Amino acid sequence: MFEGRPLVSVILFGLTPVTRPEAIVLLPLCLPGLARVSRTRGRSLATVGAWLIPLVPVLMWTAFCKPTTGHFLPNTYYLKARPFHLGFDELKLAWKSLFLGGLAPVWAYVLGVAAGVVACCMGPRKVLSVGLLVAAPWVYFCAVIGSRDIFLDGYYWTRWLDPACIMLMIPFCVGSGVVLAGGWSRRRAAGLGGLWPEGLRWRVGILVGLGGVVCLAAAVPSYRGSLGDRRNHLSTDSRAIHIMNVQTGEWIREHTPAASVVAANDAGAIRYFGERRTVNLMGLNNAEIAFHKIGERAVIEGADRIAIFPSWFSRSAVMADIETAFQPRVEMRIPVNEYTICNCPGQTIMVIFERRRPKPALSDTR
Repeated sequence: MFEGRPLVSVILFGLTPVTRPEAIVLLPLCLPGLARVSRTRGRSLATVGAWLIPLVPVLMWTAFCKPTTGHFLPNTYYLKARPFHLGFDELKLAWKSLFLGGLAPVWAYVLGVAAGVVACCMGPRKVLSVGLLVAAPWVYFCAVIGSRDIFLDGYYWTRWLDPACIMLMIPFCVGSGVVLAGGWSRRRAAGLGGLWPEGLRWRVGILVGLGGVVCLAAAVPSYRGSLGDRRNHLSTDSRAIHIMNVQTGEWIREHTPAASVVAANDAGAIRYFGERRTVNLMGLNNAEIAFHKIGERAVIEGADRIAIFPSWFSRSAVMADIETAFQPRVEMRIPVNEYTICNCPGQTIMVIFERRRPKPALSDTR
């Protein structure tokens, strides 16, 4: 892509920080494409425009966020991120997360990636290939794991690491394919064939290919177990989300006036399926709450309905205000052992509250 469509590569890498703020560390990957444009078009207006392309998405994004929230990034980043720290524990966690629910066992994964690195090094663009396929995912990995609290007991946290895991599967697949094909003995560009005498190359190729088949056969139980686990989690996670979030939103849409204001501690699916003005009590979609310009009580006072996990507020005075001003209408519940999204027993009961009439005053609306 850098050679054939350099502008496309520049545009795609320029968009990565908009998908995840931590992906700004990948912007240097625009440089090979920009260098190609500079060589082919020289000192022209098109070249200047190409060098500005990576900055445009970020500048447009921050230009929207700053007047909207008062900060250069979305609320969610500030609420979920932490001061950057990358130590041994974080790197160990990153390494462990690579194999969490992955297809290949650790030994096969390491061998496959190593073979992929060797194959890239024997190609014409070895520095670029290794940097793009191996180094870049690890840089992104470190940026994410150093700026967030990551736990490996559910998809809620590991989803932030998925882009790097997917990128690292490319060198694994390349290396595994080269080994299985026995290509190292036949093509110098694909591997180590040039190191062997001409008469031995086909024998080495056969041995390498057979070794790859043996490794693949030895990894079959791991593949089977991993695929079964992924299939089960897709089913159980989807069911949990449907019961706790989708059904909550659907109930709100079917049982509340269109002008209703809903306060919720989990406003994604509830807002989407509920089709009502929904304010997240954590501040994920409200900068004034996120940056402590108003408190939860002020949001509750302006709400007609509240959809929350009561356990989140069980030790808060806010819960007393909710129970005073609102009455429970319906409850969504799932057994703790069936909530597989994360180890979060407090998220297995969702209650929708409706404001009592007449509307009582809350004790404090700060």
